[in-house]
Amino acid sequence: MVESEPSISEPKKDKPNRKVGYLKMRVMEDLKSETINNEVEKYVKKTASILSAGTNLDANSFSIYPNPINDVLNIKTNSDMEKVELYDIQGRLLQTHINKTLETSIKIDRYQTGTYFVKIYTSTGVGVQKVMKK
Repeated sequence: MVESEPSISEPKKDKPNRKVGYLKMRVMEDLKSETINNEVEKYVKKTASILSAGTNLDANSFSIYPNPINDVLNIKTNSDMEKVELYDIQGRLLQTHINKTLETSIKIDRYQTGTYFVKIYTSTGVGVQKVMKK
């Protein structure tokens, strides 16, 4: 990140006093990839917490695989699914699948590499899981 602090320079003794202001910039060392990754992770956690509001499905009652995903996302549940929703990292709904079975597959080959969230609605509750697209 770049931090700037406005300030007014003091006139130098051998120069006339022009009262010229200047902007002093300080480049911080935090533009390293670990800082960027930390910021992304904070954003992911925020989106996940918003999407997870009201969820009550135990993580053991469904499985999503493979993770990371190439083209097809597979979902298995212990109870009938009512619907499955796919969200992007910003929390935008990308797809909804209505499916009354224990297993389903979703094609995600048209989406870019990145982080996504799968929200599963079953007859026994709602669950959310973060997935990565290669």
